[in-house]
Amino acid sequence: MAKLAFSLILCLFSCLTFVASDNVPVLLFGKSLPFKVPALKTLQTDEFTNLVSSQLNEETVTVVFVEPKLSVEDLSQCKADDGVTCFKNLAALEERSYLPNVKMPVDGLFDNLDANKATIDQSDDVLEALENGNRVVFVYLDVAEESKDFESHDKIIAETFAKISQKYKNIVAIYTGQQSNLDGHVRNKRQVVADEQTPHKRASGHINKDPKPCDHFLIAAEQIVTRVDKDSAEVVAELTSCTSTKDSKLNKLEVTLQPSDLTMKFKQIAGTWSLYEAVKDSKPMKFPAYIYANSGFAYRCGGNFTFTNAAGGFVKIQNTQFMPDFEKDKFEVFNKDKVVYCEGFWSPAILAGLFVVFLLIFILLVGLSWIMDINTMDKFDDPKGKTITINANE
Repeated sequence: MAKLAFSLILCLFSCLTFVASDNVPVLLFGKSLPFKVPALKTLQTDEFTNLVSSQLNEETVTVVFVEPKLSVEDLSQCKADDGVTCFKNLAALEERSYLPNVKMPVDGLFDNLDANKATIDQSDDVLEALENGNRVVFVYLDVAEESKDFESHDKIIAETFAKISQKYKNIVAIYTGQQSNLDGHVRNKRQVVADEQTPHKRASGHINKDPKPCDHFLIAAEQIVTRVDKDSAEVVAELTSCTSTKDSKLNKLEVTLQPSDLTMKFKQIAGTWSLYEAVKDSKPMKFPAYIYANSGFAYRCGGNFTFTNAAGGFVKIQNTQFMPDFEKDKFEVFNKDKVVYCEGFWSPAILAGLFVVFLLIFILLVGLSWIMDINTMDKFDDPKGKTITINANE
């Protein structure tokens, strides 16, 4: 029983660790900082964004240095060859604020800071991005696989901060990660997003392409990968346009995407639209699941939205969002508050919660079974009488 309990506790710890993998450390410094923050509290995305926004004004420039992967252990345990920390320049800062546990800080800043934004690589010029009218610049660093990579990033951050300090007085500098090292997926760079009406994001980022409208339909996608059959080569192309045909009597809509020639067929019943069939070159295409949403809601999939045929061919629409609207003929932007995601309902947090509930129920049942196994004596000795003798047959 002790081994079983230990195993359950170990599984619980692993599950909770996985759930916390979206949380990353954040180091804030600059001429407008630091400010006092609750060090031991886990800050949610909106709490962190509000905290940073409270320090900004029209004269403030914000530079966010983003590691694709970063954890608290990287900051505290990374050592150079001489045994000193990899972050010599950051450690030498006299004034800084450190938040060990923030949920998705990069996405929060990118989506909620009300200023012109730019995203660049570590080799690009930050001053040029600022001089182009951007007040927030995201500098995406290369993936750090060894200690020397973090040393290089520390040097880049110090040199960049010194360069912009010569021209700007009010600076907020932030060093953080896109994801924790506990998580497996990495996104190295986000492109410039100039319009706040850009399609809504999920955790993996924005769609860096303009939406393509056609009658009663709107779609945005990074690119489309097509293969005719299993022996053919893959063809990568950008989504150029779409054409649509609506059957008002049957309340159905057929949309053909170019250049893939994939036709998606939608229908609407009782205020809910659904994708019920897909065709390419007169051959049926299978898609992952039952795709549906309420009228006025878009469908969002940050990975590959894949259609396959019997010959091994496929059409992969990468990082896409689309919406049929049987009422409106023309529309050019999505409503960011009306989005259905392809990830589904069962998130790690929900699974962890269910695991804890079942663990407690299991402990309760074990305790009750032990209590019910307790047997009381049905006979007692009479001190004045004869001693009770219990035979083996009884």
